[in-house]
Amino acid sequence: MIFSNCVRLLVFSGVVFAGGFTCRAEVILQFSIDNGNTFGNSFDIQKDSRTSVGVYLAEISPESILSDQGLLGFGLVAEVVSSESAGAISRTAIADAFDFISTNDFTGQSFAWEAAAFGNVPPAGPRLLLGEFDFDSIGEGTTTFRFGDIQPGVGSINANWLTAAGTELDQSIFGIGALDTTSLSLRTSAVPEPTSAIGLMAGSIAMLVRRRRRPITISKKGSICR
Repeated sequence: MIFSNCVRLLVFSGVVFAGGFTCRAEVILQFSIDNGNTFGNSFDIQKDSRTSVGVYLAEISPESILSDQGLLGFGLVAEVVSSESAGAISRTAIADAFDFISTNDFTGQSFAWEAAAFGNVPPAGPRLLLGEFDFDSIGEGTTTFRFGDIQPGVGSINANWLTAAGTELDQSIFGIGALDTTSLSLRTSAVPEPTSAIGLMAGSIAMLVRRRRRPITISKKGSICR
């Protein structure tokens, strides 16, 4: 793997120093359940439903490394870390921009992706789709996923996230440690049955009608009572 270092110029007290520093681009993982219209790390979903979750890599302004250099390849793993899962993964798909796929495996509670854009032009832009996975909810509760580098560690041998210019992004996204930097929570709740909702509405209307139809009586003292 290609490893790249930044050479920064530091100006202090009118003196210019040159030194080698590891690049730390401001890029993060983002998630969306509505085809990239909104993003977050926690979503409410319905019980007994299928939710498609898009996984993106995004640059944080004023960072422009993805727009300027594009993304050549990446390696991502995810696993459920909550004590009880309210569903299971049923499908995973890597974005079409990455035509060379070496890993696309999943179980009900985890998945692993590793791919690169070798035949295609590496995608570029402020936010890039890496792929998506389907989550089938089967109960109520919160399912928490943890995302990390498919090959944690430092050095060129562990560089899986590379721009088209050869800049390594692994440490910028995940740090030096293991799988513990980015999480996603899917909160599943039950939706009222249609018959229950209709019954509740009918009961409310009946109560309102009865209140309006209560007879008006006049007491012996001349006051009006309902």
